[in-house]
Amino acid sequence: GSIDSGFNIGPSEFNSNVVEILLTQDGSEEVFVGGLFSSFRGVFSGLTKLKPNGDSSLVESAFSGGSVYGIAPTNNGNSIFVGGGFNLTCTGGAVTFLAKTGGTQCDAAFAANTSTLNARVSVLTSVGDASDDFFAGGDFTSFEGNGTGRIARMKASGELNSTYSFGAGFNGEVRGISVFEDGRILVGGQFTTYDDGAAGNLIRLKAIFD
Repeated sequence: GSIDSGFNIGPSEFNSNVVEILLTQDGSEEVFVGGLFSSFRGVFSGLTKLKPNGDSSLVESAFSGGSVYGIAPTNNGNSIFVGGGFNLTCTGGAVTFLAKTGGTQCDAAFAANTSTLNARVSVLTSVGDASDDFFAGGDFTSFEGNGTGRIARMKASGELNSTYSFGAGFNGEVRGISVFEDGRILVGGQFTTYDDGAAGNLIRLKAIFD
């Protein structure tokens, strides 16, 4: 297709890679954009939100630095979950690797609950049900004092949902997670084992009650 000139983003407005995009859930056609960029139009770093015409819809960004790799929606539609390699002071409090934000402020209670993650979050995927839970994958091996094996099911509050057990998890970074309607999970990344058994970079896991 040809370029839509109604979406006014120039070739040099992001100073580094865009990694993740998410359309808002409110029908406005606005989009959250996350990535490795430290500047968008000289202002926003790591995360911004754009109007349908490409103009920024934020007066300020919640993030003052750090890389964003994953974005997932919340059920209320007014905020998002954001994962990445950041360890920074966000508007609303300090955040490390995982945040909940509406774009201009971070949820301080959520940040406190996720403060024990020990490495970056590379992907976020909504569970897709009324729980507002989400799956997080990445390089982290510990959370809330528990071994996580680079994948976890998280509550909307930022706490670990231990109902779903991943055993020993993965021996390498998780970079992609997709959830089937029946609850099965497809996981991809740079790993050769799952729960101490052989696994070649892409596996499908059974649903929680199977």
